[in-house]
Amino acid sequence: MNNNDRNDRTLTRLLREIPARRAPATLELRVVNALQGGATGAARYGYKHWPLPARGACLALCIAFAVLTVYAEASLPSPALLIPPAWVDGAIVTAISLYSALFGLAALGYHTLYRPR
Repeated sequence: MNNNDRNDRTLTRLLREIPARRAPATLELRVVNALQGGATGAARYGYKHWPLPARGACLALCIAFAVLTVYAEASLPSPALLIPPAWVDGAIVTAISLYSALFGLAALGYHTLYRPR
């Protein structure tokens, strides 16, 4: 046994013998207050406790975004109409080829690693 192992065990034993100390009450109170901090007043309780004008503004903004989204979806052409059919066919063939290559290489790797002797 070398000197470092002996020192490590001695230090570990000494540290375990030190009694655990409780934090002072004032520190505990400050930590709890800091953890609960950030949200003050009505924001701590959620949307239901917001002031009425803030709730109305939030609701109006959400409705406006929903209307704009529906309008944009209805007025813009479908992206599928912009892609030539030959590209779609090429993408399908490419995907099938890549998956076939993946499975083929996986089978080859498995056969190479687990080949019976």
